[in-house]
Amino acid sequence: METIYKMTTQEEEYQATIERTLEAVNIYIEKVKEKNGKEVICVENVLYADSDYLVYINKYLNHFLEVKCRRHKYGKFMTTKVPLRKHSTAEHFYIRNKIKTYFLCYFSDDTLCVLDLTKEPNNVSSQVARHDRGEEKDVYAFYDIDRFTIIS
Repeated sequence: METIYKMTTQEEEYQATIERTLEAVNIYIEKVKEKNGKEVICVENVLYADSDYLVYINKYLNHFLEVKCRRHKYGKFMTTKVPLRKHSTAEHFYIRNKIKTYFLCYFSDDTLCVLDLTKEPNNVSSQVARHDRGEEKDVYAFYDIDRFTIIS
């Protein structure tokens, strides 16, 4: 019997996700540089923080960045989700400090999109996100993909 797809170990999948995330962040940095014409530095946030990166423009903290890599093509689903706490934290930081958080989403077809995570989600729902991590439910913010700006 012919193998239809290559099975990967959890470690291989984890490493592939890290590589894909770094690819997305590097593209994002270049796009921000093109738009602003300034020095842009992304610094990985501490483990378990509610955003993945701190983005500095001209040495000043400009915004936070949450990055998700999706295993499907852009447009396959009309919404994408993030844990609701990510939206809540983004909203809190913006209200208190006027620092925004952006959600960077990289799809399997190399479409790279960005959304202001301080914006209200289209829907909020509780569900099991990852069956490989147990059956405990979490609350998610769902955003329509047509609200994202395609940057690459």
